[in-house]
Amino acid sequence: MQFIVAAYDGTDQDTLGRRLAVREAHVKSTKEMFDNGKWLYAAGILMIMER
Repeated sequence: MQFIVAAYDGTDQDTLGRRLAVREAHVKSTKEMFDNGKWLYAAGILMIMER
């Protein structure tokens, strides 16, 4: 099964802190999935939107 996950960052002042707080666990879990053949690839997309 193939699927795409699109997740958007928050826009408040605490966004970076929340991202950094879970980064280590996120990287560990994605490495485990990749090593077990359950993850093909990943990429981040930076979108800058003017308001």
